[in-house]
Amino acid sequence: MQKYLLILSFVCSLLNAQTIKVKPEFRKFFSENNVTGSFILLNDSTGDMTIFNESQIDSGFITASTFKIFNSLLFLETGVVKDENEVTPWDSVVRNNPNWDKDQTMANAFRSSTVWYYQKYAREVGEERMQHWINKADYGNKNIGGGIDRFWLNGEIRITPKEQVNFIRRLYHYQLPFSQRSMDIVNKFYIYKKFDGIVYRGKTGMSEMNNTDIGWWVGSITKGSNTWFFALCVQNTNPDNPKFIPCRIEIAEKILKDLGVLPK
Repeated sequence: MQKYLLILSFVCSLLNAQTIKVKPEFRKFFSENNVTGSFILLNDSTGDMTIFNESQIDSGFITASTFKIFNSLLFLETGVVKDENEVTPWDSVVRNNPNWDKDQTMANAFRSSTVWYYQKYAREVGEERMQHWINKADYGNKNIGGGIDRFWLNGEIRITPKEQVNFIRRLYHYQLPFSQRSMDIVNKFYIYKKFDGIVYRGKTGMSEMNNTDIGWWVGSITKGSNTWFFALCVQNTNPDNPKFIPCRIEIAEKILKDLGVLPK
């Protein structure tokens, strides 16, 4: 009996084993776009992680528009926005972005990263409730210094690539301190695209920190019974680099295809 229990314990330890694969060869995807950065992928079924530039995955960066995932949950939870289809009239300020210069729903504002929409409702939530929910969700460094409608754009909030993946995973598994309804709604409009039985979620982000451009692409891939969570963070110091904006998604997808998570 004791021998059987030992064998069973060993098998269980193998099933729950977590491995970390470091992939320095992914540097080429960053170099060809004249950027630096890091990438982390978590296999939800096995707990295994694949990493490029392990020295950076625990470094904090400005959240930029990836914070719209959190903000969307908060706006729904506090009721400042009724649902993803409620229409918010355009404030008539021309920002020379056709996707911004019009009435917005939350779903549209999320997809087009409409800054004024998220700033408006962050002000309605206010600093006290914002801080309360950031603390409750244990989000990043929990520092909202820099202004209630600016802290995720150029303020003091920071999040690491590893924390991004953990937050997205908790959202997917309904383990965040928000209602199921709020998480249902965000999980729905957070979908980037669907194809060939794959559900691909993602959110970009772009800001500046210490005279360096910071770019994000964070999300998940669900294929069959398995899901992978990922975070790509790129940095750019050349203001004339035309590859910086498109490379956020491009680099991540090259890596995901190389790993077989996305089809080639």
